Amino acid sequence: MSDKVKKFQDTLLADLRSLASETKRRHAAVKEAADSVWELIKNCSNKKDNSIDEVLSRSNDVIQPFLLGCNTKNTKITQTCLSSINRLITFKVVTQTSATKIVNVLWLLMEDGIEELKILQILLALLTTTTVVHNDLLAKCIVLSFKLYSSKDLVISNTAAATIRQIVCILFDRVLAEDAQADQLSSEPILRSPTDKCQFSLQSCALDAYMFFQDLCSLINGEPPIWAVGLSEMTKAFGLELLESTLMQNPQIFITHPEFSFLLKERICSLVIKLFSPSIKYRQVSQPSSLATERPSFAICVTECEIFLSILIKFLDIDKPLWQRTLAIEVLHTFCIQEQLLRSFCEFYDMQEHSTKIFKDIVNALGGFIQNAFNGSSSSSNVANVNNTAVVSVSQAVTSNPTSSVGSSLQQGGFLYRGLWIPLSVRPLPGTAKPIYLDMLDKTEAPIIMDGYPLTIALSSLLDIIKSLTLLMCHDVRGSSSDVEASADAGTLTGIYRLADSQEDVDNNQKLWKEMISSSWCGLLAAMSLLLDASIDEGTTEALLKGFQQYTSMSGLLQLEMPRDAFITALCKASLPPHYALTKSFDSGKTWVADASLMHVDKLEIYKCFTTLCPYTKRFSLLILMKTSDNNLPTRMSSRSSQSSGLNSPTTAATVTNLTLILGLTPTKSGSLIHPRGTDNVAVLVSASVAGEVPIVATMLSRLFESSQYLSSEALLELIEALTNLSLYNVDAAINNHEPCLFALAKLLETTLVNIKRLNVYWDNCSDHLLQVSNHSINQMRIYACESLTTLVRTALDKQQFDNDIIVQEILFATLEKMSSITFPDVRQVQLSSLLQLLNTFGNSIKNSWLTILRIIGAISDKHSENLIRTAFQCLQLVITDFLPTMSFRCLPDCIIVTSKFGTQQQDLNLSLTSVGLLWNIADYMSSNYNAIKLELNECISEITRSNYSVDDALWVKLFACLAELCVDPRPAVRKSAGQTLFSMMSAHGSLLDTMVWHNVLWQVLFPLLDKVKNFPHITENVKINTSEAGILIHHSRDTVEKQWAETQVLTLAGVTRIFNEHNQIFSKMNEFQRAWVLLLEHIECSAMSTNSEVSLASLKCFRDIFNLESVSEGSKQYQDRNDAETESRYVSIWSNVWRVWCNIGRSSTKISGELLSNCKGKVNDILPSQTFLITFLKVFPLLYIHFGARFVTNDIQQTMNILYDAVRIPVTPDNLPFVLSSANKDTITPLQEIVINCIRCLCNLSNDDIDSSTLNAINSCQKGRSLMYPTLFTELLRFTELASIPPKPPVAFESDTQVKNIPTALSVVNCISFSELCIGITVSMYRATACDTTVMKDSVLKHIIKSLGIPLGLKYGCSSQSTWKLAFQSLQEILDIGLPVTQSELEKEIEVLNQLYNRPPPPSLSVSEYITHEEMDVKVVTLLKDKILSQAHILPYEFLNQTMNLLKHLSDDNLPLREKFAQSCFETLLSFSLSKDKSGYTNRQDLSNLAITSMLERCLEVLKKYAIDERLSGSYPLSK
Repeated sequence: MSDKVKKFQDTLLADLRSLASETKRRHAAVKEAADSVWELIKNCSNKKDNSIDEVLSRSNDVIQPFLLGCNTKNTKITQTCLSSINRLITFKVVTQTSATKIVNVLWLLMEDGIEELKILQILLALLTTTTVVHNDLLAKCIVLSFKLYSSKDLVISNTAAATIRQIVCILFDRVLAEDAQADQLSSEPILRSPTDKCQFSLQSCALDAYMFFQDLCSLINGEPPIWAVGLSEMTKAFGLELLESTLMQNPQIFITHPEFSFLLKERICSLVIKLFSPSIKYRQVSQPSSLATERPSFAICVTECEIFLSILIKFLDIDKPLWQRTLAIEVLHTFCIQEQLLRSFCEFYDMQEHSTKIFKDIVNALGGFIQNAFNGSSSSSNVANVNNTAVVSVSQAVTSNPTSSVGSSLQQGGFLYRGLWIPLSVRPLPGTAKPIYLDMLDKTEAPIIMDGYPLTIALSSLLDIIKSLTLLMCHDVRGSSSDVEASADAGTLTGIYRLADSQEDVDNNQKLWKEMISSSWCGLLAAMSLLLDASIDEGTTEALLKGFQQYTSMSGLLQLEMPRDAFITALCKASLPPHYALTKSFDSGKTWVADASLMHVDKLEIYKCFTTLCPYTKRFSLLILMKTSDNNLPTRMSSRSSQSSGLNSPTTAATVTNLTLILGLTPTKSGSLIHPRGTDNVAVLVSASVAGEVPIVATMLSRLFESSQYLSSEALLELIEALTNLSLYNVDAAINNHEPCLFALAKLLETTLVNIKRLNVYWDNCSDHLLQVSNHSINQMRIYACESLTTLVRTALDKQQFDNDIIVQEILFATLEKMSSITFPDVRQVQLSSLLQLLNTFGNSIKNSWLTILRIIGAISDKHSENLIRTAFQCLQLVITDFLPTMSFRCLPDCIIVTSKFGTQQQDLNLSLTSVGLLWNIADYMSSNYNAIKLELNECISEITRSNYSVDDALWVKLFACLAELCVDPRPAVRKSAGQTLFSMMSAHGSLLDTMVWHNVLWQVLFPLLDKVKNFPHITENVKINTSEAGILIHHSRDTVEKQWAETQVLTLAGVTRIFNEHNQIFSKMNEFQRAWVLLLEHIECSAMSTNSEVSLASLKCFRDIFNLESVSEGSKQYQDRNDAETESRYVSIWSNVWRVWCNIGRSSTKISGELLSNCKGKVNDILPSQTFLITFLKVFPLLYIHFGARFVTNDIQQTMNILYDAVRIPVTPDNLPFVLSSANKDTITPLQEIVINCIRCLCNLSNDDIDSSTLNAINSCQKGRSLMYPTLFTELLRFTELASIPPKPPVAFESDTQVKNIPTALSVVNCISFSELCIGITVSMYRATACDTTVMKDSVLKHIIKSLGIPLGLKYGCSSQSTWKLAFQSLQEILDIGLPVTQSELEKEIEVLNQLYNRPPPPSLSVSEYITHEEMDVKVVTLLKDKILSQAHILPYEFLNQTMNLLKHLSDDNLPLREKFAQSCFETLLSFSLSKDKSGYTNRQDLSNLAITSMLERCLEVLKKYAIDERLSGSYPLSK
């Protein structure tokens, strides 16, 4: 036994004990019955199983004590028994028999008026918990309840009414449950007259419900019931309420069961028609109007419902009482919130040919009611008769009592129209109906209608009609109730928008929708326009705007142009202030704008009118057009419609444009509109009360154009066209001195941004228009247009980077490139700034648009501003440094050209220098990808060059050519940087290039560059640079333009020479190498002759560097084994040109023009070659001699010696002389003299520091006719030896005596004594080596040498340096030692020399030791004469011997002080040769002895004569020695 059963038994036992205790004295029968049942229950509880079943089987016995207790009429006992009976019923311990007994007992208690409320409770429990009450017993229960409903006790009556309502619900719930369990329903009901008793095809529960409903209709109609016998009367209102609730809650029963359908059609409808009497009073109206039309089955009672609705609509006539119209409006409002009901109205009536247009009449009736409410005096007086305060004249109310409630209500919600004020009541929530006065039908008198309540409900009805239409259309498409409600509440038709691409889904319902729109738009538009114009409540205005929005969207979806355009026109009218007329400004179909006089002249007046007359309404109605157009854009989703739809309408576009002007909205870069901050803007006429809502306006306006993303492509294109037309008009207006309007441009931008995924649809039209405006003279419009275009490109690229659409990328950048043709600098600045941003953001995703990007960057010139050029360069720098590997190799030529273009711009020096570095980056990239570039560009040779070398090699030529152009830039810093980069680049990457490429580099780049650099300095003035203006310090060596160009010349020539050195093996294979070699030498020669010392020195260094070329030096390696005739010829040709250039330089630099020197005006240093130059020049000779010395001829020797001789005699100015002397070496010769000595030694085949002996010997041995050169060599060499004795003169070529007079006197030649003495030594060495040469002996070289040495010996003490004659003396001795054995023809010169030597008396300043030393030297000469010359007397001529003896006789004179030994030596020599000896002695010639004796005798005679004289004069003093 369960706990529940046990608890029930315990409770029942307790009730029985209590009943037995209460009745044991007066009611023994009751006690006995209770005791017996107690025993029964007790016994059952002691059993373990089926105890409850036994209780149920004896239900009649169990309940009997309680029934007997109720019959006692004792209040306490009755209460106890009723409670126990209720408990038994709740536990379902009741059978049909016991139920009958219970109902009978309850009936008796009802008649006696005992425990009426408890009776109702038990009765309701009996019908709720059990199903044993049917047929007549059920009818008796209902009659019992109705009798209690008729009680005068209000509590009992209300409780009975509630019980009856629940019983009715139970009846029909049983029918529904019975139908759910039934296998089959009766198909053909047997219907008879309601008064006939007949058999029905209904089950028990359905039959009970049918009988009750039939009796209910009879009672309402005043007829006696058939089934509920005993029920004589019932209030009509209560009966109608039961009838209404039954129909509302159980419509399926009336549709499923034909019996109930019959009742509905035959009884209920006729009843309702009867109750709709024209003379009905308030108490009689009850609630009949909504019974048959709430949820009817129009297939059953279509005609009847048509009658009902037609009658209901007539209740809204103006002649009806206000309470009737109010009730009718509340009923209609309940219809309006049911979209399926409205659909049925239209489907069953409006769409039928001969039927009443119920749906249209409902809308028109509501609209008419609203119009009548604002229709002046008639409405006012009529309403005032019923309610004295319904409609009040505002002016009268405020005048009579300024503090009245009417006056203060103006600050609340309501409607104000033509001086009439109608307050606004609390409006029900959208989609809900809460009738107030329908719930007051139990009142006996008509209630007072609240001010504005009917108008409020009528407004809600119209708005709910629109919402129901929206829900209906959305529901038919999507079927999701939650989405439908959300879409409708938000004022959008998202579901409908989704139909743009699925038209098939709405084909079946489209006809119905169009009929509903066509039937309702006129009434809705008339009423809502009036309400919108009169509304001063923000919430109401917003609701009206939402209604406009939804309705216009639906019209557009269904392609109903007339209603759509009508609503749009109404919105345009409501959007602008009063009297702000829209006029057609130009051609139809393009655009409409506001009257210019209103727009520009009277704006302040318009604004005042707008803000004062309707301060509340217009705040939101200003944007009515935008709110509506937001959802009207789908009008083009299905098919193409007329130009007047949506924003494409001229009126719409003009209205929205003028709204933005009125509110002073300004566009942002994204296309949205904002209100400018600040109060100093006179053109913005928005007060503080409205300014806070202006951002809402801007947001809504943005949402409007954002909705264009749902348009079809054709509709979108038409919208773009409309905006461009409006923009063109704004441009024309701006030209005519009107305020520039950017609205069209801003919204064009916003629309295109939203539809960026459909770029291909509108891009051409949109971009062309923006480019057109970007080239306009109005600055504000131009800037906004170009910024809009760049924003579009940036947004499109942002979208396309995920799609990887290469074609779209090219289109976008091509559009951006078109901006380059616009001359306005601000447009170019926007273009390049945007490009820089694009590169930073999307650079890695760009594929094939690099050529376009480079053209954009490269479209700059010096006419542009520095900031613009800097921005463009930032783009280029980003491309080269970051994205060079991502672009195609085909872009490299353009990269090179654009980069070099930035190098040539003159605005920013740093950019030019950086561009040179970028070219280096390009070169490195080309080098690292050389093979890949070669492979890709192999098929594109004709696109870049017509030469017969590959495209990749052409890139190098192009790169070098661009750098070469920068090498002649007017700015020295750029020239220097470009030059260094060019030659470093060639050095680094030249190994990649083949012979053909280098051929083009030479003839297209290097030599043209040399020509340009050579010519530019000649056309530049030697203008000194103003360092104060430059803002930097400049070294004096660069303070003029000429000096700066000199640096460029140096750099260029050195670079070209270096390239020749580094790549000489490649150059040597060229067919035109000889031509290139000669041309290079000519440039070196020309530069060496430059008056600028820096250039000339640099050229000489370059000249020296070319000697290291292996390709031109190979001929000098093996002098004896040159069997290749071609190589020999080529070698000779190369070095003969070098030799020619060296000679030209030497002659031109060492021959000074007398004309220039006389006109130098103090600038001698500019005319004279510097010592450094000469040194550098002459240092080249040993190197040159190595290569070409073997081919020297006599003329070459003579030219060389002439150049050396002139170089030594180049004068030096006093300011340079200290530097020259300070650089002299230990031999006190200058560096120039030292290098001249080395050159001479090379020619003389003497060892030197520059050429080793073996090489020198090899060179000289290869010289043809080397011996023939000796005489010339000695001749030229002896000129150098004479410089110590004869002061040198500058090598100046004078053309007139005047030039001689104008030579600066401060010029001086460096002392050549030491140099000349070294040359004497070289002469001796040279003679020692060549004395035996036939040519030397034949040409009397010894004679010339002795003659040359005789000059210093003849001067002796008159020489500038005493070392000179001493050296000459020693050299003479050596020469004689060498030459006398091989020749005697030059001995007469020796006698002349000796004669001159000994005829020079020593200066008195000599010391004794010096006298002795000099005397010893003289003695050596006499000894030499005696031993070397006179010993060969037999071969000497007589004249020579005679002169020699005379000389010895003369020198033997001892008159010279301190020379006794010398005289003695001479005398002894004479004496020795005066003695006759045999052939083995000193001489074997008799002539010599005769001459010697004669001379000795003459000398003795002179001595004797002098002795005699001296003796006489001396007296007693002894004679001296």
